[in-house]
Formats: sequence, C-alpha cells, structure tokens
Amino acid sequence: MASLYKKGDIWYISSMADNKRLSVSLRTKDKRVAKQLNPKAELKLLSHLSGVTKPSRNLPFDELAKCYLKADHNWSKRTKELNEYVFHSYQSGKPLPLNPTSRSIFVRTIGV
Repeated sequence: MASLYKKGDIWYISSMADNKRLSVSLRTKDKRVAKQLNPKAELKLLSHLSGVTKPSRNLPFDELAKCYLKADHNWSKRTKELNEYVFHSYQSGKPLPLNPTSRSIFVRTIGV
C-alpha cells in the first residue's frame, strides 16, 4: 500500500517493499489532482520495487544524443542537419558560438 503525503507544497507518493522505500513526486500542489494520479503512480512504484520493471538508467551524453537524433521528430531535413551539427560540435569540445543568436540555438538544443 502506498502512502500519499505532502512535502512543502508538493504531493508525493511513497511505498515500501523488501525493506526498500521509494518515493516519487506527483508534481502537483493540488490534493484532488494528487488523488487522481495516485493509482497510476502507485502501480509504477510497486512495479519498480518488485523488480518487474527496471528504473531508467543514466545514459552518457553521446548515447543520449544518438538516441535523440534517431527518434522521429518530424523535423525538416535542414533542422535535422542543424541539430546533428550542434551535438557534434558540443561533443567535440568546441566552445559555444560568439554570435548571440547562434549561441541561443546551441543552448536550446543541448540544454546547457
């Protein structure tokens, strides 16, 4: 059984299995919304605790960039080329561009 609790202004759900406790933020300040999200979040929590599903692993940036670029984003050819260039430049260690517009494109694409 999972418990619903409030920490600060945000609602959380917490559950325990095999002496392991896992808590997840429901990302809401509204109690009614938290109660609506509770069943789905509880199922997800219990599946992680029981080992049915594995928590997502942290990927290195280069693998994450490859997965992101392979995904179908419905980009134009030019946008795909630009994003590939931005990620390649960042991975090769080039500094951010001096031009403010170009720099903001890099920052938005990479999320620096």
